[in-house]
Amino acid sequence: MRFSCLLVALALAGCGGHAKGAVTPEPTTPKSSPRAAACGDLVAVAQQIGHAFSGPGALDPRAPRATLRRLARTGPAELRGALRTLSRQFGLVAPAMLAAYRHKPGAGARMKRAVNRLDGQAIGQANAHVTTWIQRHC
Repeated sequence: MRFSCLLVALALAGCGGHAKGAVTPEPTTPKSSPRAAACGDLVAVAQQIGHAFSGPGALDPRAPRATLRRLARTGPAELRGALRTLSRQFGLVAPAMLAAYRHKPGAGARMKRAVNRLDGQAIGQANAHVTTWIQRHC
């Protein structure tokens, strides 16, 4: 599950320690509001991914995918490509996760196929880009 490790790394590397400050923009600096909103959105999607990977009964894995897709369209311009990559890659495993959570026949084999289709290099590069942005701006 190399993808889950990388997304958990996204959640922990840049967002975890700054979640409180990231979602509250400074009232005296209007320019900080969009950046604070982006930080809050990135924290939220990292939390969604963590919940989705916590197993059956957890968050439907389609929710983080939808959030990633929205962020890839509306998030900080310098992150859109990386977020698009993470969204596509998460989209490869989300249906297999859902099948596993619903105890569908063949779900294990489906998950294995989905994980084998992941592009670890692209995920690593996208994760590094997003994590660096979070560390600098959140």
